[in-house]
Amino acid sequence: MLGTGAHTDVVRSLNRAEEHAPGLWLLRFASVASTVAEHCGPLVPPLVNASKRGPLVVIALVPPELRMVDPSMAPFWLDVFVNRGVRVDAIGVVTSSLAVKVVVSAFHTMMKLREKPIQAKTFKTEAEAVAWGALLVVPRSAQ
Repeated sequence: MLGTGAHTDVVRSLNRAEEHAPGLWLLRFASVASTVAEHCGPLVPPLVNASKRGPLVVIALVPPELRMVDPSMAPFWLDVFVNRGVRVDAIGVVTSSLAVKVVVSAFHTMMKLREKPIQAKTFKTEAEAVAWGALLVVPRSAQ
């Protein structure tokens, strides 16, 4: 059962999905090696369950040393957000990598072309990303 407190730990595995606040989820990637689709499966069920209550804002916290996005990642997450019932309004990624920033921008375009537009943005720090995400979920909690 999901708690409503900050940083409810949901998935205990190599990568973790944490509910930071209602509607705001953090995906923590343990290492560069874990940023491949085969290690992302356990992140999906908590997002599916949480999105039943409303669209989510998802913040991906990738390792600072990540410089390239594995080719398996975009198709995996595209499938999750288009076909598996995970409703997402926005995705933020904490990174300094230009390559990762380009992929985030391309992902935004792919979702828009599938008529499932989402906001997608990159950030230098977790604090900036979480603050942005919190602004996006505030209107939902007021409803």
